[in-house]
Amino acid sequence: MKKFLALMLMISLTLLCGCSGKGGAEDKAIEIRSKYLDCADFSLRAEMTADYGDRVYDYVVAYTGDGETGVLDIEKPLEVEGISVVYEDDGPRLMYAGAMLDTGPLWADGASPAKAFPMLIDAWRRGWISAAYSETVAGRSCVVLDICSGSDEERLVRTWFYEDTLEPAAAELFSDGVSVLRCTFE
Repeated sequence: MKKFLALMLMISLTLLCGCSGKGGAEDKAIEIRSKYLDCADFSLRAEMTADYGDRVYDYVVAYTGDGETGVLDIEKPLEVEGISVVYEDDGPRLMYAGAMLDTGPLWADGASPAKAFPMLIDAWRRGWISAAYSETVAGRSCVVLDICSGSDEERLVRTWFYEDTLEPAAAELFSDGVSVLRCTFE
């Protein structure tokens, strides 16, 4: 069933791109979608800024996993260094110095730094691509995808992918048109 859905997404995107007559970024969007649909293991590290309107937090985090299960290690700030979020089939858990704490759900359905990488990976794999265009970031050509994430069309994931490697350069998560989370990948 998963392969059938992936095929249908690819066909839909191909038809959409074929109607636009632009090629370029739309063709790269198909390559990006295919790459992340087929990817079983992710290893991502990023500087992350969470903007809650009245307060802003900066983090450095590293994620390894398959997009649904895995581990997010917090590297900075020093006050929370060494805390990990472990994503398992039955939900996330906090881990510190080998001790596991079952907290139940850590969040509602909102964006949070702890939830960012699974949300991004899910968007790259299954989100509805509403726009694809090109931009230059730090002297490198990038394909930018605007992706409506999940069933909530008010959540937008914008990701800059290096055109030559299709690796993410940066991402931004928007909720109701407001940027709430920014990532710069290393």
